[in-house]
Amino acid sequence: MIIIILEPSVLANINNLIQWNIIYSLLLLMIIAEGMKSSGIINLIVIRFVSGIRDNLSEAIMFLLATSLIATVLMNDTSLFLVIPMALTLSKISKIPKEKLVILTIIAVNIGSSLTPLGNPQNLIIWHHYHLRFLEFVLSILPFIVISEMLLLLYALFLLRSDRIQLENDDMLLPNIYLDKKLGAISTALLASFLIIGTKYSLILLIIALTSIFILKREIVKAIDPFLIVIFILMLFDFNSTALIITKIINLRNLGPHLTFFLAIIISQLISNVPATIILINLTTHWRALAIGVNLAGVGFIIGSMANIIGLRLADIDYKTYHIIAIPYFLSLLVITSIIIVLT
Repeated sequence: MIIIILEPSVLANINNLIQWNIIYSLLLLMIIAEGMKSSGIINLIVIRFVSGIRDNLSEAIMFLLATSLIATVLMNDTSLFLVIPMALTLSKISKIPKEKLVILTIIAVNIGSSLTPLGNPQNLIIWHHYHLRFLEFVLSILPFIVISEMLLLLYALFLLRSDRIQLENDDMLLPNIYLDKKLGAISTALLASFLIIGTKYSLILLIIALTSIFILKREIVKAIDPFLIVIFILMLFDFNSTALIITKIINLRNLGPHLTFFLAIIISQLISNVPATIILINLTTHWRALAIGVNLAGVGFIIGSMANIIGLRLADIDYKTYHIIAIPYFLSLLVITSIIIVLT
């Protein structure tokens, strides 16, 4: 209401501010993610990664790598609903404290999801807004991901070093996996089609996805949270409108890459990284600095990414414990990345 009072013209421009293709794409990716999750494919990947390992520290490292890999193709919140229960089970099997393993898992999801436009909402928004090719986005972000992943593995080795034990065969019993090949094939085909077509024809793919997956397993469509979609619609309208007002009041445009990067981190720590992205895409052409900034911010304070809150609630871990474990990693990554950004 305040936005409409300050800038009545936003109502006439509502379709451009909401960017419906992004909403269609988000809903499509949520359906694909639920389909892949229900098919058992993702569970199979994780089990294959950790099976046969007799050292709990090595098992945890392989699990974190598998988690990051999964998050590149599934939305980060969906990935967490899948991997957090696995992390809790693995914690019992490997005798690693659940707080350590779960928080490292949340960080791994945030890092993995940063690599592709499919991994999280902020990347999808950037990919759509700047009309980027899929590989162009991935290759530009890849160096940041490599650094982040290597630092995470080193941090995990340091953090879990006192919990290292050898596992007996009886400790390594893992659950059997149910595999729905038809559902997995359709979900994979829809994902591949989206990668090729992009957001431009996302509504057509969404209709195909809703029809085909509803016929196969209607519970998947029912599992989609409509409240989450409503939140994204409101966020796109509110924060795009806010950016429009900012540019009119203080004429803030064409931010440089360094300022874009640091503002992305600061604003994300205040209002979360998706709203920060929506505001800043209208103020800068430096999409890579923006993408790195908002994704790096996701592993900082809990507000930096909604995925952090989801992961902690699923595992019943308090926010203080999260910050004790996550902030040292965030600060280390911030220092390294900042030096690289400033020098390049």
